[in-house]
Order: sequence, then structure tokens, then C-alpha cells
Amino acid sequence: MGNESDNGNKKNEIKNGTGKEGTEPVQELPIDFRIPGYLQKDIRELVNGIRGKADNMECLLDELQGSINMAMVEAAITKEQAEILRTYYINGGIFGDVIPIRNGG
Repeated sequence: MGNESDNGNKKNEIKNGTGKEGTEPVQELPIDFRIPGYLQKDIRELVNGIRGKADNMECLLDELQGSINMAMVEAAITKEQAEILRTYYINGGIFGDVIPIRNGG
């Protein structure tokens, strides 16, 4: 696993819309659990922002983090499912550097 510096680098890659050169375009994480519509919307906005190198990536990341937290508080997703989403979208897994554990539910 990476250290704090690695985690910061992943967040910078997300904010800058960059990643490993030669990798596939960023994709939404295929999940096998239901998520609320507001969370799905924020995921799509982040993915589209990364693809388009949006100027407001920090805002998109904050919105998604808040939606993941809200869905967990509302018991719409489990703590484990929230961690899968955070690992992929917030901590750099979207660039293929982190492989989240799938969780049925």
C-alpha cells in the first residue's frame, strides 16, 4: 500500500485529470449494490470532470465524498460499500492503482 505522499499524488492526479500515461480512459466502477440517485449523479459528474479535465475537480471530489458519507449515514450503503467507493473514486483507484474489494449486498 502507498504512503501519505502516494495518496496526495493520487488526489492531484484526479484534480488534474491525469493518470498513468497509456492507461484506459477513466470508467465508472462496476458495482453489485444499489446506490442512491444523488450518489450516482455525483459519481458521473466526477468521471466526466476527469475525462474533460474540469477546473472544479476539488469541488467534484468534495461533493462525491459528501454524498458517500450521506448515503452511509442514511443506511443506503454499508460502511464497507462506502469504503469501496472512496477507494476507487477519492483515493485514486479510478486510475488502476488501487483495486477495491467487491462487496455483494
